[in-house]
Amino acid sequence: MRWIQAGAGRWGRDWTRLFDGTAGHELVAVVDPSPEARAWATGTLGLDPAMVVGEWAALPGTGADAVLVTTPPATHHEVAATALRAGFPTLVEKPLATTMEDASSLVSLAREMGQPLMVSQNYRYTKLARAPRAAIAAGLIGTVLAARIDFRRDTRTLFPSGEFRYTMDHPLVLDMAIHHFDLIRALTGDEPESVMARSWRVPDSPYAGDPACAALVGLGSGATVIYNGDWATHGPETGWNGDWEILGSDGRLTWRDDQIHVHRWLGGPVLVPDPGGPADGREGVLAEFAAALSEGRQPETSGTDNLKSLALTLACVQSIEREEMVWMGAAADDKSPQRTV
Repeated sequence: MRWIQAGAGRWGRDWTRLFDGTAGHELVAVVDPSPEARAWATGTLGLDPAMVVGEWAALPGTGADAVLVTTPPATHHEVAATALRAGFPTLVEKPLATTMEDASSLVSLAREMGQPLMVSQNYRYTKLARAPRAAIAAGLIGTVLAARIDFRRDTRTLFPSGEFRYTMDHPLVLDMAIHHFDLIRALTGDEPESVMARSWRVPDSPYAGDPACAALVGLGSGATVIYNGDWATHGPETGWNGDWEILGSDGRLTWRDDQIHVHRWLGGPVLVPDPGGPADGREGVLAEFAAALSEGRQPETSGTDNLKSLALTLACVQSIEREEMVWMGAAADDKSPQRTV
């Protein structure tokens, strides 16, 4: 599969290495308004300078099969819309957009153009995520009643100075917790209905926005999820997936680091086996995108599906800013006194 990549910043450059090391995928062109990024693309990737341009209008015929959007989140809507209107199947780094209106318009545009639109929620495609998802789907812990997710990382020096995450509003929620919120949906098979959240600043961190958050998420089944996230922790760090405990009617599932156990109420803990699979993480994203195109179906994390993960993420932001519970989707119909998404 031949790709045009929009965006060659820090994370975009990591994607170029993935293309280089993944069989069946080839990067053929880069679009980026930054002269420095374009110079890097021609000098490091060895692309024809004619295939490294600052704007879409300057791009010649490429023979490409799809477009990857890895630009900053605020530009996702404009860049993805351009790719879809040009007739390309489009893969967008999360978030799909920064507002529900923009995200919904991209889904509608993809439908109008007859082109697949997928969001790279790469945490969902890891083998570590597939294992608890399969265990819960198989009924090993019965009906999900509640879950707790603890996520702690010290990212004070992770990104280059001045990087957009350090200056954006709600960096943890919009750039990191969206992964965990998408995993809540994937692992439980349930959809969020409400969220009550608070965030706070960490004075010695480089973040202008709040890098820490606590949220109480209500699911459609009546289950409750407690989420605690911190991107400027002073305590012990968790893995990037976070530490999970999911309580069910027949037992509980724990996921810490690389170890996933099911503890049945009657019996001891059981180590959940690796479910296997042909690819992991972003390689899994590419494999799913290619398979969906080949089979003429929507990818698992299509734009349509991802609207639900984005809705929870933006509802969390609304709850923080308005200091009140926010209801989502159909659950909002009978909750007129509350803000809704």
